[in-house]
Amino acid sequence: MGGRTLPAVRILFLDVDGVLNRAAFQPEDTFELAGWIEPELAARLDAAVREVEAEIVMSSDWRIDRPLEELRAQLAHAGIGVGLRGMTPVLAGQPRWREIEAWMVEHHAHPEDIVIVDDAPTMGPLGRRHVQTSPHDGLDETAVAAIRAMFSPG
Repeated sequence: MGGRTLPAVRILFLDVDGVLNRAAFQPEDTFELAGWIEPELAARLDAAVREVEAEIVMSSDWRIDRPLEELRAQLAHAGIGVGLRGMTPVLAGQPRWREIEAWMVEHHAHPEDIVIVDDAPTMGPLGRRHVQTSPHDGLDETAVAAIRAMFSPG
């Protein structure tokens, strides 16, 4: 027992708009999160997160004023069956990277154990762990390759 360390939990901080949908996408249901998630991109995310053995933390604005259980159900309905561990706090007036940083501090997460997938152009000091997607392409194969590379040891 003595010197054994627990394996790190890998966390993927997830934005939705520009990641799980593309700029030209127009859903039939505009009120529910699942309606805004393109099936192809959901399948790609689900496969990637399973492959790297990560858990998702929602950092998208979709988390605002929605309970965690609703977000879990909406992601599952969209075809994302991997676990939604939680969501970042909402810090009014702060950039998204500050909300991610606050979650990391609260949960003792190390930068090397996280990846941020977002179409935002910058993530401040967390930028080296940021996979920026294009709002025109969403989560494409290039982004998935970058996620794999960031979670690969060495």
